[in-house]
Amino acid sequence: IADCPYLAIVDIDIDKKLSEEDRNLIRNELLEKIYQSELNVALVKTGHGGLHIYCNMDPLILFAGNSMVKKITTEKYDVDIFACVDYNESKRCIVLPDSRIKDFEYDTVNKRQQPKQPNQIFKYEKLGKANIKFDKKKDLDVISQVFEVLGFDTELIKYHEQAEQDDKASQDVNMTKQQAEILINGLNNLIVHNYAAKSEKETTLFKLFSSINGMKVIADVDQQWINETYNKISQIQGLTIKARSNFDRTRIKLAERSCTPHYIEKLVRLTNEEYYNSEYLPTKVKSEDIKSKSSSKSNNDDDIIDLAKITINNIDLTDQFELADIQTKITKEEYECVEDIISDMTKILRYTHSDTVTFLFKQYDNLEKKYIFVWKSKSCAQDILNMIPAHFNRKKSKTLWQLVLACNQIFLIKKVEFKSDDLDVFSMFQGWKYHQLEQINMELIQPYLDHIKQVISSNDTTVYEYILKWFAMIIQHPEQQTRVSMILRGGQGCGKNTFTDVLSELVSGYSLRNITSLTSVTGQFNSILSNRVFIVLNELTTFSSSIGHEVDKLKSLITDPTLEIRTKFSSSRVEKNLLNFILVSNHLDPVHLDQDDRRYLFDARIIPMTEAKKEIIEVSLTDIDRFCIQHFKQLKVGWLCDEALRYCPDSIKPQNFGLQIHKNCETIRKYIAKKSIRLYKIKEDKIAELEQYVEDDVSEVVINEINEEHYNTQ
Repeated sequence: IADCPYLAIVDIDIDKKLSEEDRNLIRNELLEKIYQSELNVALVKTGHGGLHIYCNMDPLILFAGNSMVKKITTEKYDVDIFACVDYNESKRCIVLPDSRIKDFEYDTVNKRQQPKQPNQIFKYEKLGKANIKFDKKKDLDVISQVFEVLGFDTELIKYHEQAEQDDKASQDVNMTKQQAEILINGLNNLIVHNYAAKSEKETTLFKLFSSINGMKVIADVDQQWINETYNKISQIQGLTIKARSNFDRTRIKLAERSCTPHYIEKLVRLTNEEYYNSEYLPTKVKSEDIKSKSSSKSNNDDDIIDLAKITINNIDLTDQFELADIQTKITKEEYECVEDIISDMTKILRYTHSDTVTFLFKQYDNLEKKYIFVWKSKSCAQDILNMIPAHFNRKKSKTLWQLVLACNQIFLIKKVEFKSDDLDVFSMFQGWKYHQLEQINMELIQPYLDHIKQVISSNDTTVYEYILKWFAMIIQHPEQQTRVSMILRGGQGCGKNTFTDVLSELVSGYSLRNITSLTSVTGQFNSILSNRVFIVLNELTTFSSSIGHEVDKLKSLITDPTLEIRTKFSSSRVEKNLLNFILVSNHLDPVHLDQDDRRYLFDARIIPMTEAKKEIIEVSLTDIDRFCIQHFKQLKVGWLCDEALRYCPDSIKPQNFGLQIHKNCETIRKYIAKKSIRLYKIKEDKIAELEQYVEDDVSEVVINEINEEHYNTQ
């Protein structure tokens, strides 16, 4: 790539764990976007089914040696970018089109590389425009156009030059006018580029000019002195041709931008060390000694926090006050003392200390349009609060994180529950988004109630009343779990989501609507379940053995009293299980229901039998269940074991028939004509479950006669 000026290659590495069919589908989706946009790029299919896109990098410059690896990562693919800008010397290579390769691995025994599978060869195939010339930048569209077409963030490939951040950037400027003049005179050996520096001993106009502008805060430095400094810089021999031609234009552009002038001190130290040690360093030591004596007392005073001045506030989710408001007040210098900042922080922050330290933040939920509580790990909270310095009275104080550490006892909560009236317990529940009306307009509500009765309940009054009572229990007692879930199964467009969307909105902030993947709630990380009382699982597919274990996990979520919340990069914690589910599907058998299953659709556990539930159970019946239903009358009275075996279904092996039938039947002995015979007879607790599916009516007397006749003929 280093030999092809301004060439950029976007390498889309599709997950090799996916099947070849899935990889082809993903690659074709990307190609379709490129073809529809008529981008002028070169396309190559990689050996493992990925995609190389040859394009033009000009005028952008990448970080880290003009390369980016896995800066874009999705579940389907990773995106790498390799480019040649300014004829960089880094020797990066790319496999050319029409090449054939093998996958190699290191053999630790023979100490050499060898193919993983000697007979497996991967080919790089050219796609799209076969005759395109990609060795000249004018022939190709720029990489930003490629990113826009594919929906990638173009900010990732832009080179944002940053003002130098050294170890003094966060401190007050400690420099005199005399020291500044010494530093400017020591820049003779410096090389200045227009856009990008090659090493830390070189710089750019952006960084240098920003640092010169930062000298305006030094005592006795005026605009005339700044102008004279720019004139000296313009005479430096180390200015490149581009830097010299853009000198005045860049100075005007950066007139209002400044950073620490100590960056120039760093440049002099790196490029003119002898001058730095002999001319500048003695003045620096002298000034630091004077400052340390005068500021020691004031520094000690700044570290003192008066706890008596701090007001501990409750966290109110209805109050539109958040962390951003604290940052705004700090920026506008509205706080008179650091104690006022801490008082406001008590409105949005708490932490608990059990096995690990976990922080609780008040945060606005854009989806639910309300404030909610969010748990964060200690490291995450530290990163957030360390970004906000606590300034007051034009003085620089600690960061918000340092204030939390200094007054940690103020933010500590000993016990957390979802809903509690105990003043010593922190309650996560602060009421619903909507409040009860004194007067109810039934004309507005009746259409929704009619929809529940006529469509959702299929005009079954028992089911209709059960649904209303089920959700009323959630509203009235959110700290209790119904331990029952409903399954809505019906065709498209019948209003299932209309029903669930209203319920989700009523408990907004404590609900999850339209979750389409079971693994979102049953997977390894399940922090989304924290403090939720109502969840809608939508678009469930047909039940299969592959999702059977996920459904079993769901059953435990429906009935278990506690819930383990697992978060990435943080220890797990145990909460009270408050989850109530509604499962929505267009398929006949979205879940597997046993005949005695009571988790799925006043005592909430008395569940009405519906036609939909009956049909799902019928689909879930095993082969031995169907056999027992088909021959129910014979088995209810007692059926000769040998005779029953003759009717064994083909799907059941004869040697396994005796084991499987004991799920529903027991073996009894009976004497006919003074001879002992063995019969299968349905267990008493299974009669009611199986009888509801029986249609044929066979007399028990006739069955007994058949048994006796069959025995006598043996």
